[in-house]
Amino acid sequence: MTSGVVGPMRAWPFVGRAAELTLAQQALDSATSGVVVVGDAGVGKSMLLAELVGSLTSGGRHHVVRAYASDAARSMPFGALAHLLPPHPRTVDEPSNVLGWAADALLAGADGRPTVLWIDDAHMLDGSSLALCNGLVRTGRALLLATVRSGEQVGDVLRALWKDDLVQRVELGPLGEDGVAELLTAVLDGKVGARTVRRLTRLSAGNPLYLRELVRAGSEEEVLRCDGGIWEWTGAPTSAPRLHELLSSRIGTLDTESRTALELVAFGEPVGYDLLVKATSDRAVELLESRQLIDVVSDHRRVDARLAHPLFGEVVRASCPESTRRLRLRVLAAAVEATGALRCDDALRVSLWRLDAGVCVEPTTLLAACHLAWAAQDVQLAIRFAREALDAGGGSEAVAALSWILTAVEDYDQAEAMSASAPRPRGERGHALYAFARASNLMWGLGQEQDALRILDEAARSVHSPAWRQQLLVARALIDLLRGDMKAVLAVIGRFRTLGLLTDKLAAEASTVESFALSHIGQTRRGADIAAAQLATRPHWRAQAPFAELGLYVSLFLAHTFSGEVVLADRVATEAYEMAAHADGWDMAISLFGGLRAQASRLSGNPQAGIDWCDQIASSMSNKGVVTGFCLAEKSLCEAYSGDSTAARSSLEQARLRTPRVARMLDITSKIAACWVYAVEGDLPAARSGLLDLARSLRRRKVPPIAAQVLHDVVRLGGAAEVAAQLAELADIVDGDFARLAARHAAGVVARDGAELECVSEGFAEIGMTLCAAEAAAHAGAAYRACRAPIAANTAAARACRLLAQCDGAATPALRALQAPDLTGREWEITILAARDLTTKSIADHLVLSPRTVDNHLNRIYRKLGVSGRTALKRVVGAPAVP
Repeated sequence: MTSGVVGPMRAWPFVGRAAELTLAQQALDSATSGVVVVGDAGVGKSMLLAELVGSLTSGGRHHVVRAYASDAARSMPFGALAHLLPPHPRTVDEPSNVLGWAADALLAGADGRPTVLWIDDAHMLDGSSLALCNGLVRTGRALLLATVRSGEQVGDVLRALWKDDLVQRVELGPLGEDGVAELLTAVLDGKVGARTVRRLTRLSAGNPLYLRELVRAGSEEEVLRCDGGIWEWTGAPTSAPRLHELLSSRIGTLDTESRTALELVAFGEPVGYDLLVKATSDRAVELLESRQLIDVVSDHRRVDARLAHPLFGEVVRASCPESTRRLRLRVLAAAVEATGALRCDDALRVSLWRLDAGVCVEPTTLLAACHLAWAAQDVQLAIRFAREALDAGGGSEAVAALSWILTAVEDYDQAEAMSASAPRPRGERGHALYAFARASNLMWGLGQEQDALRILDEAARSVHSPAWRQQLLVARALIDLLRGDMKAVLAVIGRFRTLGLLTDKLAAEASTVESFALSHIGQTRRGADIAAAQLATRPHWRAQAPFAELGLYVSLFLAHTFSGEVVLADRVATEAYEMAAHADGWDMAISLFGGLRAQASRLSGNPQAGIDWCDQIASSMSNKGVVTGFCLAEKSLCEAYSGDSTAARSSLEQARLRTPRVARMLDITSKIAACWVYAVEGDLPAARSGLLDLARSLRRRKVPPIAAQVLHDVVRLGGAAEVAAQLAELADIVDGDFARLAARHAAGVVARDGAELECVSEGFAEIGMTLCAAEAAAHAGAAYRACRAPIAANTAAARACRLLAQCDGAATPALRALQAPDLTGREWEITILAARDLTTKSIADHLVLSPRTVDNHLNRIYRKLGVSGRTALKRVVGAPAVP
């Protein structure tokens, strides 16, 4: 399915419970007489037992009787088992041993097979049924499979069964994010976006029953949609009426005081325990906790009350009249303020409560809340506070705050329209903040360089104090960076430093552009050190400089990729992506860091993983914006690395259409992708020509690390002789292993030096660039063949094949000429098994050969690959994974 809403869903499978199922099966395989599964309602207890029963009843090996305990049946003897028992005889022959009669009746259909008692909600069994089950289990006449709901009172008889080790107690908790992803993928029959998985995991708290109702409601309201092969939740939280009925029933009836306490927690969680008790009573809070409607938890010397399930809040809030809602919010705001609002997010929460309650809030307070929302990475809330501050008369500072956030969500046109129509800024602070925000949006989002410079020049005439002049200098450095003029960036930062270091915010912003510029001129170690050190101080400036965190992560990532530290680059991208994924509404950051993860996958030699990442974040992309273009260009590159020219061309055209206005430094990936599209379409001369033109431009602009990457692509596409000298020069300029390996790669191809190319292959493998390692090994094989050294050629080819096997989906032009080692099919089989350390006898048994035949094959293999034995053989082909 490529588009649309949810059609008929598959049956909900049993997933994510492998550990619990294994534990239960091991219990039944031992002398244990049963399993009791304990967990919350809807968590999947019955499904776990169904899996167990299925394994027991295959082939008719066990006789299963099933019962459902309930409150209604609890009031009568054998109430839960009544449907399994015959009418009680009312004659003189009536048995005096009622339990014996009932036991015989339950076991009557066993026909000599073991009997399994399958009982749901065993904590609600009546006394007679419980006594019967206890007797059957203790005498070994039946196995017990039962569920018990967490938090319910369990009688001594049932509890004694697991205390006496007669049955195994298995705790079944909620599904984690991986389990929810697996379940959704199975039900929807397709990939599910990571953000949707995270959102539904949070809303359902990993409860499969609640998750099912959310998906059902999302389907009916058409907010769960499939676009481009990825399922995403595209709208506001659904009402899910059936789920609300379930949860309302779970909440039940409460007295007025307890209901008030629950409403306060629903509107304000976490709510301080003492505050909640003071607003209601000890008894009310204790009742809510005992009924598992709230949890009382200790957090950094504070004791808070939270809802036991996030969806309780949806139900409670939906049932409150508007007047009640406003009253509860005012009570919360007043109570927290009365305590001194000591926690860092208290000011944010108080402002939000007062705003939602209809209480007038001062612009300065709203702006402070806006910055706090930024710090908490709640983008949508930050937008709301900024708009409220602007409406309340916040002036140019509110305009600047809102402009920054609109830029963050790639709404560049609205940011410019709002800024252009705003009143003229007043004072140095207003001029500096307004100019920084507007000029950045003009350059970054709209590509209007001259307009951005004009705004900064106008502000400079009104700003004289050092702090605000520094703000304008950072803005100018950012524009120079986006233009690709790194020398100008560092000159501006030098002027910045002469004014002294005045604020944490300015330090973060200056470090962002400085680290970026240093990495781009080849000083990758300095660039990485500055970025890492500044990120370590982010609690001091994150709220005031939200883009600095994003920029520092990007700079650190690029510093590692330029120097060839691909593993570290992937680690940075992963950390940044996780940070962005928890932000509310910051799609641009999610897309950017998802694109960087795709790039790290491609550089490490796994283009298919890169494609998957780009597809995964596709639903987060807007219809415009530089980040959208970058992600699509990266996808095109990954598809080109996979040899799919049609898909690569399509993604490249989309990248161009969706980013018509872009700064120079943000369009390089698209230009490289265009050259690779030519390559996979078979026009290698055009590809090399385009890359050489781009490299010349990059060298003129003094950006040697990217020039080295581009020139190495020329080597990979058959143009080593054209670039060997240039790469040798760049190897002395750019920090790290990559540029040096690229230069050696070119020189080795030109000289047909197979031994050197093998060393280059090993070097690329050591820094995590497996695909480049495979290509260098393939080039080594070609060099050896040209020198008529077949044994060495076979060895290099074997290494290339082994490395290529680690590159999922790679099919670059350099690999098309790869000639596999001159081994027969049988010899390859024996090679692989020997590399796994299997003995000659084991190989012989596996392939149904004699040990002598295996030894003869191994001797021929050693001669063909030029190795002396198994140890050397393993170094050549590696240790293949056991299928």
